[in-house]
Amino acid sequence: MSDNLDKLDFDVSYDIVFGKEEVDLIDIYERKTSSFEVDMPEDKFVTFSSNLIKCFKSKIKNSPSKTRTDTLIEVYRNAEETYEESENYTLSAWCLASVDAFLGIAEASTFNTTPSADQIENAKKDLEEFELDLDFKSIENLYLETRREALAEKASDWVEI
Repeated sequence: MSDNLDKLDFDVSYDIVFGKEEVDLIDIYERKTSSFEVDMPEDKFVTFSSNLIKCFKSKIKNSPSKTRTDTLIEVYRNAEETYEESENYTLSAWCLASVDAFLGIAEASTFNTTPSADQIENAKKDLEEFELDLDFKSIENLYLETRREALAEKASDWVEI
């Protein structure tokens, strides 16, 4: 009879509350669905950066070129250097249009390194589609990190013994 008891999957915990014994059965195979929510203000730059990465992945998926997300992050960042505020488009539209220009070069469909008016219009559509409506003053405000940068950051945290 005791051999059969060893095969049961349960855990018994005792809790004594004011002299009263309570027994709780805990199913160790039951999926835990409990979660907790933290009430933190949403960072608009984190949300924008996350949506931007989704946009990059969508562009890569629709492109025949074998481009990585890291490459598009670098192109997006570097586009800030050629942005002129006097134009009638935002920094994010210019940078995204520069990504489209880069993809055109990678696909060998164009060899113009400066975004065209059509690419700027397409970038504005992408900004709406991916909810990239944040108007920022510098790329440094965003949370864009390549794999190489992430690994270098982790490597600097290592301590040799």
